[in-house]
Amino acid sequence: MSQHPQPGGLGPHHDGSSRIQKADSATDRMAALKARVAAAIGTSKAKGGLSVGLHPALEDLGSWKPASKSDTANGQSQSLRGTSSRFNANDKGSALDIHGKRPSNQPNPYFDDKSASQEPSGRQRTPRQLVFNQKGKYIQQGNALRRQAALETMKRRIAEQTRKAGIDEDLDVEKNFVVQAPPDLEWWDEGLVDGSNYNDIDDPSKLKITAADSIVTEYIQHPVALEPPQERHAVSAKPMYLTSKEQAKIRRQRRMAELKEMQAKIRLGLVPAPPPKVKKGNLMRVLGDAAVKDPTAVEARVNREIAERYENHIEANEARKLTKEQKHEKNATNQQKDAEKGIHVLVFKVNSLANGQHRYKIWRNADQLALSGTCIMHPKFSLVIVEGGQWSIKKYKKLMLNRINWTENLQARDPEGNNGAGRDWLSPEDSNGDLKDMSLNECKLIFEGEQKARGFKKWGRRMTGWTTLRIAGRHFKCITSTPFRSAPASLVLSPNPTPRLCIPPKPTYPVRPGHTKEDRSMNTAPRPAASRRHSLRNRLLERLALVPDEAMGLAYNTYLTSNKIYGCKTCKAHLANHEDIISRHGKAYLFHRVVNIDTGDPNERNMTTGRHIVRDIACHQCKETVGWKYDKAFETSEKYKEGKFILEAELLCNVA
Repeated sequence: MSQHPQPGGLGPHHDGSSRIQKADSATDRMAALKARVAAAIGTSKAKGGLSVGLHPALEDLGSWKPASKSDTANGQSQSLRGTSSRFNANDKGSALDIHGKRPSNQPNPYFDDKSASQEPSGRQRTPRQLVFNQKGKYIQQGNALRRQAALETMKRRIAEQTRKAGIDEDLDVEKNFVVQAPPDLEWWDEGLVDGSNYNDIDDPSKLKITAADSIVTEYIQHPVALEPPQERHAVSAKPMYLTSKEQAKIRRQRRMAELKEMQAKIRLGLVPAPPPKVKKGNLMRVLGDAAVKDPTAVEARVNREIAERYENHIEANEARKLTKEQKHEKNATNQQKDAEKGIHVLVFKVNSLANGQHRYKIWRNADQLALSGTCIMHPKFSLVIVEGGQWSIKKYKKLMLNRINWTENLQARDPEGNNGAGRDWLSPEDSNGDLKDMSLNECKLIFEGEQKARGFKKWGRRMTGWTTLRIAGRHFKCITSTPFRSAPASLVLSPNPTPRLCIPPKPTYPVRPGHTKEDRSMNTAPRPAASRRHSLRNRLLERLALVPDEAMGLAYNTYLTSNKIYGCKTCKAHLANHEDIISRHGKAYLFHRVVNIDTGDPNERNMTTGRHIVRDIACHQCKETVGWKYDKAFETSEKYKEGKFILEAELLCNVA
């Protein structure tokens, strides 16, 4: 057992003070007991067994803290300081420091303050990542350096040229951006101010405003407000489509609201109560005793009321109907609105209008649909041109292509009526009095499009006897719309027209030897049949009317002399000889020059006729037209296919 003195506590004490002494008062005993308990509790917090103080490193075991180098070093230094303090206390014979504290004025020989204040200098080496260069990186850098060098070189070159030209003064930026002083009088005020400055501008007599030639007047112009064009094409909102059940539901709700409103007015006395609606079915239930007393009178009364209600119903319906004038006005308004959205154009070709009903339906429907245009009737075929709004054009197109039976032919209502001299082709009967065969009659739509404005003021009919392009084009000169300018030129002689409408070129005619333009303008004598005033179609018919053998003999004996070489009359270029023409192209014909009417390559221009398609023959050197040949024949007769190669005698010369 240790012989060292033990500190005061709860256990037995062997010192002199703990011996049994004289009993004190109760108050003193209680105070002494409290002091002993407080001392025991205060000294037992940081002590271990046998009242030995805990090591400083073990004082913080109750609370966890992260370990670090500085904490470890501080803990070791504290433990060393506590150990040294105990040894010093034992050597001096003093009481044991149970708290393990050292006097603040005594340094710790085992603790280095310099090393404690320094941070740990060791830093771990971070590994370097492997980085690859992108492809073309250094090439781009080199290109950038080269561009920069070229730019610097260009700047130096421009600077040298500028110095040589002596324009270094213009490079002064400050001079270029200096704001100039305003003039005494602006140019736009010279015609309004009487003077050279604005000093007298407040004086009305110095102003040129009231003069007659002044650009400023006292009148104010109010421009007419134009309707935006997009509002004309705005689609009107259509009502929502409702099913039959939805319509019945809305009607039921509307009638219920009207009934409640009427009942409210009746309750307030604003409207008298309607009489009971008596029918034969509810006769006994409504009238009761009155019906039993005099059934005959009650039945007559009910019948009279039923008739009166029916008449009121009919009168209300008639009152809601539009009058004839209102219907026409409403229809005209709708057609006008439809036409304002855009004008649509249709061109029809009808083979024959011999049936009078067809002519009546054409103009009558055009008038009812507010369409403008014309119907040109001709013995060969007729043209119907209409223009109007989209809705009207759609109805008329359906009429012409679907509703009318063009193969139908009926007897005329007025058999003795006369269509005029030379207009038997408008009669449904032939010369023998039989109905014409119209089984091949048809109507074709050859053009459909839109245009900016109407080309016709109203609907008109015209029966014409033109057979040439010149007479046909004369009628169409009044039409401002471009698609119609060449309509007859492309359709008058074509059995199968196409919607392609082009403007024919002006025909050219060769100048014969010894005849100039001045001579021809001064010549007032009638021109021969082969001149340009003669009909191209008649000239073609005259050629086809010749007997092939006679025409071949005439051509052979007159122009195509054997062993002769023919060339172009303009450039003397060799064309062909007699043997080549006969052997390669068969029988040859020579006629006057054919007029070209179709556009295209001047070397190979087509002419569309009623029976053939011919192609011009041009000189290979000067490109002058010297003849024509058949390219395609529509007729089945062989006499129209015999002539294959045709040369014009007036354009050939003998070069042999």
